[in-house]
Amino acid sequence: MLAYNYNLASNGIYPDSAMTNPTILPNPNLKPLKTTTIEVGTELRLFKNRLNFDFAAYLGNTKNQILSRIVDRATGYNVAVFNVGKVENKGIEVAVNGTPIQAGKFKWELTGTFTANRNKIVELADSSVVLRTGALGGGQIVANVGGSMGDLYGNGYQRSADGQIVYDAVTGNAKTGTGLIYLGNTMPKFRFSFGSTLTYGSFSVNGLFDAQLGAVAHSLTFSRMAALGKLNLTLPGRYNGVVGDGVIQNSNGTYRPNDVVATNLESFYTSLYGSDQAE
Repeated sequence: MLAYNYNLASNGIYPDSAMTNPTILPNPNLKPLKTTTIEVGTELRLFKNRLNFDFAAYLGNTKNQILSRIVDRATGYNVAVFNVGKVENKGIEVAVNGTPIQAGKFKWELTGTFTANRNKIVELADSSVVLRTGALGGGQIVANVGGSMGDLYGNGYQRSADGQIVYDAVTGNAKTGTGLIYLGNTMPKFRFSFGSTLTYGSFSVNGLFDAQLGAVAHSLTFSRMAALGKLNLTLPGRYNGVVGDGVIQNSNGTYRPNDVVATNLESFYTSLYGSDQAE
């Protein structure tokens, strides 16, 4: 990642090896990543270790985190590596385990964990950096000072002052807004798990449930299937047209309830759910 290099392709139509350009633009000025963390916690053992608690809270700062950013394809590369600046992380971790039943050869154990993490971009080489783009349009992962790693941005609908979707007065299709809007963060806010183990002698059975909550995503599969009429939500109006739930902007700037019947259903649902629409 520090210097230019090329790749050798040994298999091809020519007897000699072919050379291919790399897709990552090297950066000779990369600095090593540095992380400092302060952590406090406590550990409790109760009832002769039948009930145990572990709790920890941390605050960390990462400087010069190395990431990839999208660059113009005219450069011959797909991405460039750079130092992100400074990212602050803080969170908590909780673990609980206990043994409700322990009699002879039989034992029943329960475990549970919970974690929560927040991060904030404190410093950045530029005010805004596109880290990743979705396939065939859709969302973008963008880093902004004051934002968080994993922030998702994308095209949204044009909306009236009260938040209703604005439709085209001629076609009846949904209008796309100008500029990208913040859609949420792709990293889970919370993670938790719950497990149970039943043991009898040397035989044991274990079950585990875990979940992640609070993240958003842009599904290209959903977009393509909806735009092509493969989902149940595209059934309304399939034969007689459909009127979108929203408003039409009048020539004087006011709005009226949408009363335009969209008859080109592929175009209508593409305007609502197409791959370029991420909201």
